Amino acid sequence: LLFVRPAGDLTQLEPVLEAITAIRAMGRELTPRPGLRVRITGDRAVHSEEMSLVVGEVTMSASLSLILVTLILLVCLQSFRLLIATVATLLVGLTWTAGLAGLTVGHLNALTSAFAVIYIGLAVDFGIHLGLGYLEQRRYGKAPPLALRVTSKKTGNSLFLCALTTAIGFYAFIPTSYTAVADMGIISGTGVLLGLLATLTLYPALIALGLGGSTGAPKPALPRLEIRLPTYPIRHPRAVCGVAGAVTLACGVLLAWVRFDINPMHVRDPRVESVQALKDLLHDDERSAWTIEVLTQDLDEAREVAASLEALEGVHHVN
Repeated sequence: LLFVRPAGDLTQLEPVLEAITAIRAMGRELTPRPGLRVRITGDRAVHSEEMSLVVGEVTMSASLSLILVTLILLVCLQSFRLLIATVATLLVGLTWTAGLAGLTVGHLNALTSAFAVIYIGLAVDFGIHLGLGYLEQRRYGKAPPLALRVTSKKTGNSLFLCALTTAIGFYAFIPTSYTAVADMGIISGTGVLLGLLATLTLYPALIALGLGGSTGAPKPALPRLEIRLPTYPIRHPRAVCGVAGAVTLACGVLLAWVRFDINPMHVRDPRVESVQALKDLLHDDERSAWTIEVLTQDLDEAREVAASLEALEGVHHVN
């Protein structure tokens, strides 16, 4: 085992990744021999390799979610100009949220990097409600300015209430001592409110500037995807409530089989070489990285501590 400390600013990914690349290049220059394999692990190696993968994967997932949301909006709104207004408002709000993250938190980690996907999925709802309400008023023959005012009166309170309750749900993460979760609460909770702000200010302005669709008779929204509520909950309310109660009770009983996994290795990316190497070390009882060092006053006390530690179930051996 060779213990190596990278040089440079270790709070950044680049110095650690450069050191990993250099060591791997040196390993490829070694003379091949049976059983020889060079692998790199450790806290900094695991964190740096995971974050380098997270950056690319978060970008891909955010782009994919934006593409899928755009396609759904195209079918839903059936207006290319209104689609542009909705997506533009979504991207502006996402930019505001990213700026807020830089101002308040100052950094992203493996958990908070997912804020973009969360924002896209939540904030687009505001544009959908306002956009469909606007199209509905336009079908009634109202001019765009009047259609916007009527839609705002009908949906504004509901949108504000939805945004507030969702933000409270995220803000509930803030008191936790786990920094990554607390940061996610700050970023995502405030991001929802910023998304509402963009929807109630920028979105109507874009529509007023001509992105509200054709001035003629607009096409009806969702003509083939109209979803109606089922009637059986009204016709058989006792049966529906009884089934819901029985399912809830059964799921409550199943909670007894839920366990909390305290092993932090189980949340690591198994594709990363440093994670694979660390797991192999942990399974090697003689070279496990999970060790402790205990200082005692004298040799007699050391023997007593050693005996008490060896009696523990999770301890393999004491030196």
